[in-house]
Amino acid sequence: MDSLVKPITKLRYYQEAICGASLPASRQIALLVSLMGNDAEDIYENFTFGEKVRTLEVAWNKFDAYFLPRRNLTYERQVFFTCSQREGQTFDTYGGITEDV
Repeated sequence: MDSLVKPITKLRYYQEAICGASLPASRQIALLVSLMGNDAEDIYENFTFGEKVRTLEVAWNKFDAYFLPRRNLTYERQVFFTCSQREGQTFDTYGGITEDV
């Protein structure tokens, strides 16, 4: 997550130093994509915005949705249902393991 926060922080510093917050949304997005690196342009071009206006906040939310991990419920259920109590393991520790899964 820290690597995702850096480009937006750099963008805010740049905006404040150069022209305040008066940049149009299209330039703000262009700066964000360029600060994120080479692959960000391809990722951004594949986003669908539909009826939404392209603002920095909307673009940032799309990047968040793309990069933040999603839970794999199928895998988590498999781990839970195949978990078994080991010999010599107390019920309290076994119960704690299954709660973590």
